[in-house]
Amino acid sequence: MDLSRFLVRSIYIALPLLLWPLTFIVFRDRFIYLMAISTTVLGFFSLALYRRSIPLTPRSMDLAVGIIGAVALYVLFYAGDILLRAIGLDSSVDEVYAMITEVADMQTVALALIWIGAMEELYWRGGLLYGALSSRENIGGENGENLVDDRSSVGAFIAASYYTLVHLSTMNVALIAGALVAGVVLTVIAYYRGVAASIIAHIIWLELLIVILPLR
Repeated sequence: MDLSRFLVRSIYIALPLLLWPLTFIVFRDRFIYLMAISTTVLGFFSLALYRRSIPLTPRSMDLAVGIIGAVALYVLFYAGDILLRAIGLDSSVDEVYAMITEVADMQTVALALIWIGAMEELYWRGGLLYGALSSRENIGGENGENLVDDRSSVGAFIAASYYTLVHLSTMNVALIAGALVAGVVLTVIAYYRGVAASIIAHIIWLELLIVILPLR
C-alpha cells in the first residue's frame, strides 16, 4: 500500500474518534441533527472509497433476516433495561432518551433515524468491514465486486469492537453496553447476509426502540 492510500485509510478509520465525542458530548443538545451529519460524512466517505466492495445488492430473505435481527435486538435491549434498573443504572437509559427526544419532535426523529441507520451501516458494516479491514486494495478501483465473501472474521471482530470502543467517550453505561450488543448482532448479519440486511435491521431496531415501543 502506498503512503497516500495508507493516509486515506487511516483518516477513514479514525473519523469516528473525532465525530462521536463531538456528537455525543460537545453538541449533545443538538444530538439528532449532529448524528445525522456525522453519519452522513461516514456514509458518503464509505461510498466514495469502498462502494464496489460493499455488498449492498438485496438478496432473498434479507427483509426477513432484517426484521428478525431488529426484533432480537429490541428484546436484548429490553432485557438490558431490566438489568440496568436492577443494579441502579437505569438513569443512563433516561439520559439517552432525553438526548434524542428533547431535541426534536418525534416525526423528525423517526425520519432522521432512517437516514442515520442506513449511513451507520454503510460505514461500520460496509466500508469498514468490507473495505478498510479487508485484504483488498481497491480504494476507488474498478476490480471490486459486491460479494459477501469479501470479508474476514478478524475484520468482523475488529469492526464490532471498534463500534463499542468509540462509545466509551460518552461515559454512558447504556450507550456502551448497547453499542457492544448492537455491534455484535449487526456485524453478524452483515458478515453472513450483507449490508442490505444489516441496514434493514438497524433501521427497524431504531424505530422500535425509540419511536414505536420506547423503553421510556
